[in-house]
Amino acid sequence: MTVQAKITQRNARTGRLAGDVVYSWYVERNEDTNYYVCGWLDYK
Repeated sequence: MTVQAKITQRNARTGRLAGDVVYSWYVERNEDTNYYVCGWLDYK
């Protein structure tokens, strides 16, 4: 399964909006029911 989320960033010092980014996570479950997650910044 792949999940994408659009996240609005803020400047930590000023609190002003710093633009949107899209993060993606790939989630996989193996035969032992262990979950593995890989995440990355998709685009800005």
